[in-house]
Amino acid sequence: KNLTSTVPEVKLALNPITEGREYELVATLDPPPKESVNNGIIKFETNLASQPTAEVKFNINVLKKN
Repeated sequence: KNLTSTVPEVKLALNPITEGREYELVATLDPPPKESVNNGIIKFETNLASQPTAEVKFNINVLKKN
């Protein structure tokens, strides 16, 4: 829960696979970023006492269509 991204164009959704245990994190671009490279971090809360928050680093490369 509490999904956040450091890149505003990255929209996040969390789809339950096994409620309370396993989820699919879906990230989409809306609108596509103008820059060719974007680095960012997705942060979210977990229910693990040993790791209350988790971070996923990502890199986006936008290729121009000719």
